[in-house]
Amino acid sequence: MGKVKQWAENTAEKAVDTIIDKLKNKVINVETAKNEILKVDNIALCSIDEFNIDEVIEEATKQKVYDPNGLPKDFTDRYHI
Repeated sequence: MGKVKQWAENTAEKAVDTIIDKLKNKVINVETAKNEILKVDNIALCSIDEFNIDEVIEEATKQKVYDPNGLPKDFTDRYHI
């Protein structure tokens, strides 16, 4: 991988790690974390997008991500609610 591309990926990963740390410390909520992560420059290099952001947050924090109705996100995805 080229040096510039590697630098961009590392920078994006560090930004995501910072946001996840703020979420773990309850400085921000899940929705804010999702929005901030999706706005990170070069986030696609980390294979994060709007379709897997919930999984990324759950894995990083070991928290279930809930939709605005209070249902677990995997439940609402499964039943198309």
